[in-house]
Amino acid sequence: MRFAESFGRVENCSGRFSFRGMAGNIADAAPGEMRVPLAGARTDAGRTLEFENTGRKGVTFIPRTGLAVATDAGGFAANLSRCWIVMTATVCVAIACGVFLGATLGRSVAVFAAMALLAAAAVSPAIMDEAPDPLSASAADRLSLKFTALAETATAPLNAFSPISTLAAGDCVEWRDVARSSFAGFLAYPFVFSLLAGFAIPRKPRG
Repeated sequence: MRFAESFGRVENCSGRFSFRGMAGNIADAAPGEMRVPLAGARTDAGRTLEFENTGRKGVTFIPRTGLAVATDAGGFAANLSRCWIVMTATVCVAIACGVFLGATLGRSVAVFAAMALLAAAAVSPAIMDEAPDPLSASAADRLSLKFTALAETATAPLNAFSPISTLAAGDCVEWRDVARSSFAGFLAYPFVFSLLAGFAIPRKPRG
């Protein structure tokens, strides 16, 4: 389990993290980022990550940006292979999208649509990181957060080059990311774009 503190706190903190039957302790730590090994029998119960503060200072964590339950990254070669699969799937999504736009729209419109789609894919993760916490946000902010999350999900296959930074940081490119990117890049997006192009090409104005 990893937690990061982005406000330059210097006070020491102590406590106990627990998650799904596993637990880990920290004592007199004042890190900018710290990894806490969780040990114990893994169970399906207790899916909530809990922290018991045993120190004398109050501690505030931001769940979406300050905490992460990490997994073993395994060997570098295996991690690199998973990263390569995700990147290849991303290229397939981009090619399928480009072929569809070029076949159904005029050149200038296709270029504009592609730039807008890539911009939305690049910006949506940053918006999610900067969005207010749902627990304390207003109803309007929560609704906006849901729409942004939907946009991020829809454009995630186009923004999947992030495994490069994940790999460079020594983190794990998870199999679930590989499976999701492979399904989107090799099957779903090419099929959908090909189907739409098949309907749109006969109706494209000639000239």
